[in-house]
Amino acid sequence: MWVIVDPVSKSGYFEYRHGRGRAGPAEMLRDYKGKIQSDGYTVYETIDRIMAEVEHYNCWAHARRKFVEATANDQALAHTALTMIQQLYKVEEHCRTQQYSTGQRKAFRAEKSVPILEELKSWIDRHSLTVSPSSPIGKALSYTTRRWQSLIRYAGTGDVEIDNNLVENAIRPLALGRKNYLFAGGHEAALNIATFYTVLTNCKSQDINPYEYLYWFLKKVPDTNINAIETLTPASYKNQE
Repeated sequence: MWVIVDPVSKSGYFEYRHGRGRAGPAEMLRDYKGKIQSDGYTVYETIDRIMAEVEHYNCWAHARRKFVEATANDQALAHTALTMIQQLYKVEEHCRTQQYSTGQRKAFRAEKSVPILEELKSWIDRHSLTVSPSSPIGKALSYTTRRWQSLIRYAGTGDVEIDNNLVENAIRPLALGRKNYLFAGGHEAALNIATFYTVLTNCKSQDINPYEYLYWFLKKVPDTNINAIETLTPASYKNQE
């Protein structure tokens, strides 16, 4: 499943593909122009090279996870990195608590996050020369270094999140469901599952009852022109309540 979430509306979209290669996201984003945030999966690096009008941001939660995994290998170094990353998240928490506007968040990040990032980069460069590249801490440093420009890009904006945890949250029910039902039943069934997860995710983001929405939708859809299908989304249902 390839999953996209809009951080403003919290709306989500699930699309099933046969594999995890670049063909799936390349086709999904074919006409997209703008910003997108992802984990460090190498397919997205390929997408960067073929989609000049997409501005790519990486996720600090995934970079942080590498240092968590390296704690058993070098607790001192991993802890230092995690402490600085935690400081970046405290900046984000402050912005949320104060309900900063996009402009205010951008200015606060420039004041608070950018110096932390500069210190972190200097620290990474220094210790990358002293650890084994094949060790867990070495891999964490390498992972972060390779994606550094995409990781720090968020700090120059006010409308991009520090991580893509909205997607991580959206796929949790899918992961739980997969453990329960084990098999989709075939490719056609997986396509249907993607549709249902899209609907249910958007009901959740709008804080509406999925059963009530689907009942409303099924009553409305026979008399709705295909050109007006956007009037039947969960958001449309929420707005007419």
